[in-house]
Amino acid sequence: MQCKRSLNSLIMLMLMSSSLVSAQSADSFKTDEYNAMGPNVLDVVNAASAYAQGYTGKGVIVGISDSPINFLNPEFDLKQNSEMVNIADDGVYDWADITHGTHVAGIVAASKNGIGMHGIAFDAEIKGAAAGNGYHNGSFYSRDDLYAYYLQHPEIKIINNSWMSSYQLENISDKEAYELLQNGILTPGGNPVWEDSVYNQTIIFREMVAQDKLLIWCAGNEGRTMAHLESMTPVFDQSLSNNFITVTASNAEELSRNNNGGFDADCNSIATFSSLAQYREDSTLNAPGVYIDSANANFAADGMTDVLMSGTSQAAPMVTGVGALVQQAFPYLGGKQIGDVLLSTANNNITAVDGFFINMHDDAGQYKVNIFFTGKKQILIKPWK
Repeated sequence: MQCKRSLNSLIMLMLMSSSLVSAQSADSFKTDEYNAMGPNVLDVVNAASAYAQGYTGKGVIVGISDSPINFLNPEFDLKQNSEMVNIADDGVYDWADITHGTHVAGIVAASKNGIGMHGIAFDAEIKGAAAGNGYHNGSFYSRDDLYAYYLQHPEIKIINNSWMSSYQLENISDKEAYELLQNGILTPGGNPVWEDSVYNQTIIFREMVAQDKLLIWCAGNEGRTMAHLESMTPVFDQSLSNNFITVTASNAEELSRNNNGGFDADCNSIATFSSLAQYREDSTLNAPGVYIDSANANFAADGMTDVLMSGTSQAAPMVTGVGALVQQAFPYLGGKQIGDVLLSTANNNITAVDGFFINMHDDAGQYKVNIFFTGKKQILIKPWK
């Protein structure tokens, strides 16, 4: 099935209102290290405005469920209480292969130490949970004790989830099972396999929400109209809705401030790879996720502290980092309330200035084509295999 999408202001939400402080008071924070994450990246989320008010993530502990994090990278050298709370592969990691979690962690909270870039909440601490028992080529199988540590620590209110299974709601071909799902009926066993996965993970998610944790999810990089199955769980279990936020990705270089307090967005400002969040629009934010420079797990062998990556995996920790700033500002808020602040203070004043684009996706994974238009004039056709 081919999927077509246009620039949709409902999911084009930038974080943190720029009315917090004057631009002049924030300028002193816009150092080379501030800009090193990428052109316009931290400006899009108004990070300097938050810093000017004293919000840096200090005193906040953020959970990151991902591949193992290499805290030996100099980007984390000011951390006093950051660690992995579990292990995979007996704690022996090939950092050339396992790079994802370190990069995500850097976006959230890499130290402001004059080295490379710094994270959005650069004074926050990180508790990383290996999302799988074993890893190969950056992939893993989810584990039953994924959130065990976080459930034992009420002070950890926000957990970043830049991971997903291969399951998609739009893939489901079993009509009876699909109808059960849509009616909110889950069974402890079943066929196809995704139903077992949905059941088991939903039980864990309910435990997290019962403790008022906020789960922030990447939407996925398949260019689909719907995000991956885990972040869509509130579609069929509405009790989770207020504690789940899905994040799509944008290209910060294609966004510019306008005189109306919002952004002018070029036609390719939403990343062409980014899945969207059909049925979850009201709980979706958009943040930069294209060419993001962050901590390199294999820094020692590569001789590079930071490395570029793109994906909704990079966009989600942008939101998580801002969530840590909110938690510092309002330490009495629970996870749901932090999520409410993120959603209600996001900037949805977006103007599409040069037309629209269409992303066509072949489910067989053999061919993708991005067609960019300005008005009636086609300006680019790009095969993407």
